[in-house]
Order: sequence, then structure tokens, then C-alpha cells
Amino acid sequence: MPQLPLFPLHTVLFPGGALPLLVFEPRYREMIGRCLEEDAELGVVLLKEGEEVGEGPQVPYDVGTTARIVESERLPDGRLQVLVRGRRRFRIAGLDRTRTYLVGDVAPVEDEHDDALAEQARAGEVRRLFERYYRMALAVTDQWTAEVRAPRDPARLADYVGQRLEVDPAVKQALLEEQNVLRRLVIEAEVIEVETDRLEQRLRVARAARFGTLGALN
Repeated sequence: MPQLPLFPLHTVLFPGGALPLLVFEPRYREMIGRCLEEDAELGVVLLKEGEEVGEGPQVPYDVGTTARIVESERLPDGRLQVLVRGRRRFRIAGLDRTRTYLVGDVAPVEDEHDDALAEQARAGEVRRLFERYYRMALAVTDQWTAEVRAPRDPARLADYVGQRLEVDPAVKQALLEEQNVLRRLVIEAEVIEVETDRLEQRLRVARAARFGTLGALN
């Protein structure tokens, strides 16, 4: 079973997602340096117990995402700025704690497909819901976008949406762990509807404070 150096964080990375990292701890500078030298992948995992920084015990969730370093810069003080991009899901079968950083014995986790037509139909619904959610999320902070370029492939769409939802990491981890693409899309549709309702209320309150009336949301 292949081994993978693990980077435990309080965030979830999905396949296709990008994640900037500022690496300053010696153990992770060593890990990133080795990955750069060997052109090797690392694994991004959500922490279940423990902290990102310090020497305390770290317990990650079993499912994470392999990542490749696509950009890196060493700062004058020795810190590293890197950008990693998610590639594939994996499951941890065992942990090796003999090094300064965690290493996992890992196995790939593959998507499951039941009904291609149902996936496409649900993907269309999720795409529409997400476009409204995303525009509303931007509007809350006085931003806007003319177009949301979400993928059309159901599996890629599910990961694209999962990466961009501003929800608790535990919710994102549940989406990452869901192998069935159709069920993943169903869950995302439910989450997006709840979060859009919350954003709509926030936007109404913000507009009421600014203009003195609740008004209508377009």
C-alpha cells in the first residue's frame, strides 16, 4: 500500500480545488521540500482532533485528497508560500508517526455512479442553485460576478461546489467522504438551499440598514 505525507489542516480540499498554504513549521517545511525535490504528491486531510501548529497529537479524518504543488516560493525568512491543487480522494488505512510529520498508508477512493441521466438532471439543479447562492454570497460583501463557470460533468461539478461552499468543515468533509456522485449532489442541493435562505436574510438586513427598507431582492 503506497504511503503519502499528510498535511492536517482545519480545512477541506476537494479534487480540482486550489489551496494556498503558508508553511512555517520546520516539519512541514521539510515535508514540502521533499515533495518539491521528488516531484511527489502530499495528502491534505481535515483534522478531527488536535491543532495545525504545535507538537500535540493530531488525529485526521480517514478520507482526504491528494494534492500536487503547482506554485512555490521560498521567503527570505525560510517560510514557504505554496499553492496546491487537489487531485484524487484517498482513504487512510494506517498512520506512520515515526517521522516529524504524519505519513499515511493510503488507498484510492473512487466515485460511484448509479444513473447517468439522474446525475445529469440533479447536476443541472445544483448548478442553478449554486449560481444563485454564489451571486448572493458576493452581494453580501458588495461584490458581483456576471458569470459562474461551473463544470457540467456531475462529479466535477459536485467537487467544484463542495470546494466553494462557505459551510462548516464537517459538512464539507461529509461531502468529500460521499462516494456516490448522485447522493453527493442531492446533499449539496439541500445545503445550498439552506445557506441561500440565510444569505437572503443577511442581505435583507444589510439593505434595510443602508436604505431604511427591506425592499425586494432581484
